[in-house]
Amino acid sequence: MYIHRSPHETSLSTDDYTEYFYPRMLSSFIIFLVFLSLHTCTYTVLKRVSTMYICIVVYRYRLSREFR
Repeated sequence: MYIHRSPHETSLSTDDYTEYFYPRMLSSFIIFLVFLSLHTCTYTVLKRVSTMYICIVVYRYRLSREFR
């Protein structure tokens, strides 16, 4: 359940707190842990993928310019 609140409505009960902030905090914390555990591997993979993607884009761009 997600209920939109106005910004100036600052009074939060404990139910609201556990309902809105706790799951979000928990999910972000889990994502953060997973990211930390996979950080080095993900970093190398992302570097390789990004360099490959840049190479492919540049190659296609040169090909399209040559065909014109």
